Amino acid sequence: MQFVRSEAISDYLLTPEGVRPLAAGVLFFGEKPGPVFAPFLYPEEGPGGAIAGYSPAFSFRARLVPDDPACALLWDIARSRRIGDRAETFLYRVERFSGAPCQARRIRVAVAVEEIQTTPGESVTLEGTFHQLGDAQEGTFDPTALVFTPAQA
Repeated sequence: MQFVRSEAISDYLLTPEGVRPLAAGVLFFGEKPGPVFAPFLYPEEGPGGAIAGYSPAFSFRARLVPDDPACALLWDIARSRRIGDRAETFLYRVERFSGAPCQARRIRVAVAVEEIQTTPGESVTLEGTFHQLGDAQEGTFDPTALVFTPAQA
């Protein structure tokens, strides 16, 4: 049995400089599918519910690396307290284990930097969540050219 290692999934952000890897200072990145449960319509079925949809989110923890475009974008959103579409961007989840071309999802996200940690003598860290807005767009991603190609319908 072969396992997929975390490095086989790469993440990229759309920054003012273009699509850039979300890698330089990232300490943790987690995807939470966020199932939304609807209660059963019939009480005799007992407690519980069916999955009615999803509200995906992606949590992150990253060191502040000012010359990295992805980290700089997160810092700018946090420092400037950006809201609405000024706190939105695109996240690209790239499955490098899927072969060439790499399968990928383009996801519009609202960036919520929830904490800036400044411990004396340590790196400044940012913690937060990318909240998915709408449905992800399936496609392929070229990690060399940093180009996403939507799948044909």
